[in-house]
Amino acid sequence: MHKEPGGAFPRWMIGATVAVLLALGAGGVWFYRAQEAAAREQAKKNLTAIARLKADQIAAWRRERLQEGAELMERPLLIESLTGWLAKPTGDAPNEMLTELRVLQRHDHYADILVVDSQGRVRLSLNGQEQVCESYAPALACALHEGRPAFSELHMGLREGSPHIALVVPLSARGEPAAGLPGAIVLVNDASRFLYPLIESWPAYSRTAETVLVARDDGDALFLNNTRHRPDSALKLRIALDRTDEPAVMAVLGREGFVQGTDYRGVQTAAVVLPVPDTPWCLVAKMDQDEVFAGWRVRAALILGLTAGLMGWCFLLVFLPGSETRRLITAPCTESRPACAGAWNGTGLRCRRWGTR
Repeated sequence: MHKEPGGAFPRWMIGATVAVLLALGAGGVWFYRAQEAAAREQAKKNLTAIARLKADQIAAWRRERLQEGAELMERPLLIESLTGWLAKPTGDAPNEMLTELRVLQRHDHYADILVVDSQGRVRLSLNGQEQVCESYAPALACALHEGRPAFSELHMGLREGSPHIALVVPLSARGEPAAGLPGAIVLVNDASRFLYPLIESWPAYSRTAETVLVARDDGDALFLNNTRHRPDSALKLRIALDRTDEPAVMAVLGREGFVQGTDYRGVQTAAVVLPVPDTPWCLVAKMDQDEVFAGWRVRAALILGLTAGLMGWCFLLVFLPGSETRRLITAPCTESRPACAGAWNGTGLRCRRWGTR
């Protein structure tokens, strides 16, 4: 039997120990990366589900408002009354017309209802607004041209100074030609009453999660609602489009799905970005990476600690001077050693210490 001189380790034992240490290290790295990928996939699933839910809810809210506008066009008496009054305005609007509009305002919680002529001049406002809002102009032109309700962009209200969105309903019975329409009804929605709470709510507790609505505005990504960390940022916060690592910028530039980047605060975030159907808006559902991967980081520390501990234990067990394992490995089993009652006799006599022949 070959013996290493001077009680040195057998080469096969050194090779086996190195192989075990490498296997432990490789297994730890693999498990670490597998856990990281699993955490990322779980974050992707959660954020995607919330983003799709929010986008669908916003689209449904807009469809409901459009349906309300279409139903308003099916009130022939109101349409005829408003059309006649716009053609020959004589003092105040008829009481019957005002009553019907006020009932509509209370029932559907409109911030205001206006009647405008084809030039966009305000002829009637239930709240007394006289100044023309420039944000209504594109929607008014679309509604009068196509003969169907059209949304304005989100904009700051002239009197309240808070974000509003308006639905412009042409004064035309459904199915009639749109040419030469005298004006429209403008149904003004306060975004803070329903749209913003819908966007900003989150289905579970989270320290950092938020949903933001963004749109491209010239060379910027414009935030349409208040952000969680900057409460007064609606229609004010802008991010230049050259900030391509910002999820909001990724959204308005056409990216979809799960992304990771740096948000408007300079914080690393994980997000899902989606377009909102039938709108020029994009939705960003995001959380700080510190929160998203908090559970994984705890598991990663345990994995690394356990792997390092096993590798250190193996190393000390075999190589630590004076250890029983080292002594047993390096000590030859011969008859001169009393520790082996059944000594090596060159023919494979059984050794009680090792249990081999």
